[in-house]
Amino acid sequence: MKKMRALLVGTGLWAENHVKAYQSCKHVEVVAIVDVMKSSKARLDQLAVKYGIPFRGHGYAPFRG
Repeated sequence: MKKMRALLVGTGLWAENHVKAYQSCKHVEVVAIVDVMKSSKARLDQLAVKYGIPFRGHGYAPFRG
């Protein structure tokens, strides 16, 4: 079965729990994490590095992957 690709929107309090839940599913791959708040960039980078998420971005730029 082909893996479903997931994009996580937001880096708030529940973001890390959502990443863990997605990564516990063998048919789901978290491919990106984004947040619209520029002040969240440090948290965005932290989660992406910690969980091996290849794409991260902030603002309203469209995701193409």
